[in-house]
Amino acid sequence: MKFTQDNEDVYQIHEVHYDENDKPSMYTENAYAPIGESKLELFKEFQMMLEAFDKPVLTELDFKEAE
Repeated sequence: MKFTQDNEDVYQIHEVHYDENDKPSMYTENAYAPIGESKLELFKEFQMMLEAFDKPVLTELDFKEAE
């Protein structure tokens, strides 16, 4: 997700939930950090984060439209 802080753009990875129409409906308050109970689980979490770079960058406005 893209946010503006102190007049500068910053990017963070958040977990995003989508509604039945595949529109973004909510996101986690804090940026997502990978975690796993094993190295393999952690690696899979990291892979999912890398996949986020192939998806559109969302902003808070994308969620205001869902309200």
